[in-house]
Formats: sequence, structure tokens, C-alpha cells
Amino acid sequence: MFDGNLNRRIQANPPRKIGGDPLADFVKTDTKPPSNQPLFRDRAMPRWAFILTWLFGTLSSLCWISLAVFALLFQSMVIETGNKGAIPILAVLAVVPVIAALILDYSYVRALAGYGMQRGPAELRVRAAIAGVLVLCLAFVHPFLPLGIVFGGFTGFALVRLYWAIVDRDRLWDFNPEEAASIFSGRDKLGFKMAKNTPPTSPSFLRSLRNVASAVGFVVTLVVGSWLAANNVITSSAVFAAILFSLWSTEAIGSYISMLQFEKPPSYTRAGNVIQIEAPLDAKSADHKGLWVHDLSVSTDCGEKLLSNINIEVPSGTLVGIIGAPASGKSLLLSSLISPFDLCALNIEGSVEFNEVNLWDRSARSQIVPAVYLPKEPILLPTSGSQNLTCFQDDRVKERARKVMEQMLYSGEAADRILNAHDATLLSASEQKALSFARAFILNPGLYLIDQPEVSASEAMIAALCQRFQIERRAGRSFVVATDNRAIHEMADFLLVMSDGKVIDYGPSDDVRARMSSGWARLVVDRNLDSEETVQNWIRSHFRRDGDEKNRRNISIVASEMLALSCQDATSFAEDRVSFDFKHQKEQCILRFKDQGELLTSGQMAKAGATNSVNSNSDEQTALARVLRGTLSFDQSLVDGVRTVSVTIKTYDPRLTKRDQVVENAD
Repeated sequence: MFDGNLNRRIQANPPRKIGGDPLADFVKTDTKPPSNQPLFRDRAMPRWAFILTWLFGTLSSLCWISLAVFALLFQSMVIETGNKGAIPILAVLAVVPVIAALILDYSYVRALAGYGMQRGPAELRVRAAIAGVLVLCLAFVHPFLPLGIVFGGFTGFALVRLYWAIVDRDRLWDFNPEEAASIFSGRDKLGFKMAKNTPPTSPSFLRSLRNVASAVGFVVTLVVGSWLAANNVITSSAVFAAILFSLWSTEAIGSYISMLQFEKPPSYTRAGNVIQIEAPLDAKSADHKGLWVHDLSVSTDCGEKLLSNINIEVPSGTLVGIIGAPASGKSLLLSSLISPFDLCALNIEGSVEFNEVNLWDRSARSQIVPAVYLPKEPILLPTSGSQNLTCFQDDRVKERARKVMEQMLYSGEAADRILNAHDATLLSASEQKALSFARAFILNPGLYLIDQPEVSASEAMIAALCQRFQIERRAGRSFVVATDNRAIHEMADFLLVMSDGKVIDYGPSDDVRARMSSGWARLVVDRNLDSEETVQNWIRSHFRRDGDEKNRRNISIVASEMLALSCQDATSFAEDRVSFDFKHQKEQCILRFKDQGELLTSGQMAKAGATNSVNSNSDEQTALARVLRGTLSFDQSLVDGVRTVSVTIKTYDPRLTKRDQVVENAD
């Protein structure tokens, strides 16, 4: 089954149902998907495979365990009585369960062909469960008899945990600097894969640890069994059977423990933790259609925030362009919206829905594709272009796929060349990009998440893509595109600006472009003091020159006090937001915020001014007094219920010497 670690955290507000029936939520119950539209089903092991696993695993284990019975028979019928004639008969009979186990294991592999990733772990679970049953059976004979299995199991567990605690992981290839230069110059792709993919531990050494655990179990069982036989509690022949039981059971338990540590390392293959927050009932409108993201955050195990409290709404039929500097979190945001479990070693929390469908839920049912994610590097399998394009669907999908491909390339010949390619991974980068675009439109989702579509795409392909955007938007499809392409920016309905993993501006594209072209920068945060660090980091991001420390400190202090001023009349239960606007001018900057508060009275202003004149202790001053103290001017207004508070703050140019600044100020 799907192995994502999805925990749900319920807030104090009344819980809202998340997920449910994705197919019923996405389309009307009386609407069937078109016959040429591919459906999707998340990766899962079917129920019948679990049944076959337990059946074959149990029968195969019983065959191997039965050899212990033959040890009893040889002891009692041959060794003790000296009956040599029974040897060939018992030998032939002992071979039967071995052959039967071999046939069962082969049949099991053939019956579960295609489920190799789950087949091995499932078999180990069955063997470990049967080993537990053997422990109970031996304990029924005498409580001390299963001590060997218990000690061997605990020894294996302790050794594996100790190994993980003190031993570094073994690289597939520990390259030297000269070999690293060869890898980074693009001469050794296999070496790059081996250098990048570090397994969690060495399988060969794990086998050595299991052998030690089995030896411990053997010694303990031999000692306990001999002591019981010496006291006439069990027969001498039962000692041999108990030893065989102990060896098989200890190996089964040790293999299972090793599988737990080797197959699922805590931070190398999957996300560390995914917490789904059920948002308050009033967090969004009841009739909202489109993408809805609430309090999405991504952090490392060390607590470093890579994405911080992302809250956005994308209406149906709109295109949102994501812009920002490199390493601002654009790609991480897109991948966390649809596939948080693949963010290795990261912790993700929040809530993401599209048309009331939870994009983080995983299900083994066939359903319509709600969203498609196109990363910068196309997702392709080493099989034919046709199978990659149609998702291994029938000819009805192939006909439609060819038409879409031809529209993307403006060439039927190029479309046929891609469809007939023997291995899609060997196509050119541009052809692979065209294939991924066409496949996304064939899947026909309601939401497209596209990262850097211009990478490896020609201008003609981008033009075809923009034309397709227009068609799909008319059909109510939504797009979230992280791009630096100007043509896509110009056709976007909304622009989302990111910096350091935070959304610093989001709104109609014309408004955002107007602010950016006029030198204004915007940040929208929750109206509470938890947003103080975000506001300070945003202010500091505007002062990156050497010697700007004083500007960063002074303006960050004023911004923090302005946030505190805005929060003074905010209710603790309100989902209020406050927007900050910043513009840097010569020798000064303008900082303002907009919220739903009331205008400050003349009495409050006078009191704050009087406090500044008689008291220089900032700890005893109000937020308003500290704002007035650190600014050149203070203005406020109230329009249509929106309060605007604007201040002017003096700055200095760190490139000028102190003498130059004195002369400039005198002028």
C-alpha cells in the first residue's frame, strides 16, 4: 500500500471533511469521463496480492519448518534404534518439502510478477509472523525453550540499531577529486548516479549481523535445550528440533528487522512527516472553485523554514504566474502542492484542495486526474514515445494524443517521429518537453502545475503552449506556472511573488506589475505578532549592500512596531491579513500597511508624542510612540473600511563616506 506518512491535525475549529470520494467531488455523479480520457490510480498493492502472499508464505515456511520434524524422526527411528533401513525412506521424504518449497516460491514470484517492490517485504512480514507463532508453540512445551529465539531477535535488533548509530553509510562509489572532475564535466553519467545515490547501509554487513543473531539464538537454544533434556523435561531428539526452529525463526525475525531499517530509512527516500491541517470552516467561501492552499509550510528536521505559511486561492479558469529570485521556493511550492511525500527528509504541513478534492490524499480507485505537475525535467520512462504520451492507453487515446502533439509542434512529421520513438528518454530535450506538454493536456486535469516551461522549449513551442492556455482557460482549467517567460507573464491573470520561501505579493497581474515598475514591493501576512520575523526578513531583503546594517536595523524596528500597532485592535479569532508596501527613495524610504483597523485618534497621537518627549526608555513606550520616534513623517487614512498608515524613514547610502554625507545633507 501507499507508504506516505499522512497524519491529520485537527484545529480548535469544527472539523471539516477532507477528501471523501475524489471522483464524486470532482465531477457530478451522473457524469462519466470520456472514453478517450485516461484515468489514474495511485500506486497500491491489491488485496488479492496480500492474500496470495500469506498463502504462499505460510505454505513455504511450513515446508522448511517440517525439516525439524524429520530431525526428530531420524533421531528416534535411526540413531536411537539403529534401523538403517529407514534412512533412504526418510531421506526421500525429507526432499519432498524442499522441492515443494521451491515450487511454491517460484509460483509466488510468477503470481505476483510486477509487484517486486512489495513482494519481498510482504514475504518477510509473513515469515516473521510465523516465527512468532513458533515462539508460542515452543513456550507451550516449556517457557524456557523459546529463549534462544527471543535473545537472537533482540540481539539482531540491537546490532542493527547500533550500526545505524555509529557507522557511516557506505557509498556506491567513493570518488576522489580527479574522478569528481570527470563526473562534473559530464563524462561519467553512471558514476554520477553512483555518487549521488547513497544506500542507507551495506546489505552484506546486514547479513553478517543476522548471522551473529542466529548464532546467539543457536547457543542459547542449545544451552537451554541441553539443560531441559538433562532434567528429563524434553527428549534429546526434541533438542535438535528446537535448535532448527530457533535458527529458522531468528533468521526470519532478523531479516524482517533488517528490512525495516534498509527499506525505509527515515530521511533518504520519503518525506519526514506530512501533517494535513483541517482548516476552519470559514477559511474559504462555501462555493469556492479552484485551487485553495491554507497554511502550507515546508521545513527541515533542523527547523529551517523553506516555505512559510503559504495561503493562496486560484479561481477556476485563471492562470497564476509565480515569479521570484532564484532559490525563492518556486519549484518547492509546486511540488509540495501535489506530491509532498516525495520531498525527501522534509516536513510538510498545511492543506491543499482543488474543487473540494484533497490533492494530498492517495487512493487505489480509478478516478479522473484532478491535477498534473510538470517539473523542469520531463518525467519519462525508457519505453516508446507512444506509451509515454498515452500513459499506456489504447488506440483511442493515441489518436487524440497525436492531434495534441501536432498542435504543440506545428508538424505532423515531428509528432509521428516522437510517437514512433523506441525509447522516449533518447529524444532531444525539446522533443521530450513537447511530449510532456502534450501528455498533460491529454490527461485533461482541472489544474496544471508547471515549473519553468521555457526550459528546452523553442519560442514556437511556447507560443503553442500559450495558445493552449487560452483554450483550456475557457474550459475552466486553472494554471499555476513558475516561469521567467515574458509572454506567459503578460497573459497571467494573477502574479505571485516569492522571496525566501514566502509569498510577498499576490494579486491581479496588472496591479502587481504596476507596483513593481513603480518601485513598490508588497508583503501580505497574517495580522498577528507571529508574522514579525517574516516582516523583518522581508525588510532586510531590500538592503543587501555592504554597510547597510544600520538601515536594516532601523527600518526593521519600525516595521515590527507597525505590525504591533496593526495587531492592537485585531481579534484573536479573525482570519485578518495585513499588507505592507515598501519603496526606497533617495535618503529615505516609505513604509505603509493596510488593514481593517480604525483610525488612530488625535488623543492617541498626542499622548504618543508626549511620551517621546519626556521618556526615552523604549521599553515603556507604546508601539505608536516607537513608530513616531523612528520616522520622519506619519500619515493615516481610511477608505472603504481599509486603514492605511504610511511613514517615511530616513536612510543613508553606505557607498558614501561620512564627509560626503555631511556635504550632501548641507546641500
